[in-house]
Amino acid sequence: MKTSRDDEWRRRYLRILTSKAKEVGESQEDLQAIEDLVDEKLIRAWTVPDAQGVVRGASLVDDANGFVVPTLKGRLFVEEQRAILRSRTFLGRIKANWPLFSGIIGIIVGWSLGLVSPLIQQRLHPTPSGHTTSQQPDLTPTASPTPSASATSP
Repeated sequence: MKTSRDDEWRRRYLRILTSKAKEVGESQEDLQAIEDLVDEKLIRAWTVPDAQGVVRGASLVDDANGFVVPTLKGRLFVEEQRAILRSRTFLGRIKANWPLFSGIIGIIVGWSLGLVSPLIQQRLHPTPSGHTTSQQPDLTPTASPTPSASATSP
């Protein structure tokens, strides 16, 4: 996949341009990356190629703190490459497509509030339990008339 290979070199260039000179490795990939950066005038350094043109050594210019000194073009290159790497992350893609993403979130929130709204209204305005609209029969026991003692005596 070409993108992952490009990102690998992009990260390597960024690491060389933003790290301390002593932390830059002596691997062939790092030496080739330094050669590329020198050719594009993005970094202040010297490289030592052998007879076949393969870079065998590099000398980086560093500042008082030991960090590699990129040129102005190199600093702009760093910012540009960081922006490209950020745009490839999930969060970077959300930021790039924010209007679409916020619209989808708005639709989901509106839909869920539409579902929850009747439940909230029912909780806020309960029907009174003592007042019902249907009439129920009176089920209280009534006393039946008992014959009086005077009416039954002879």
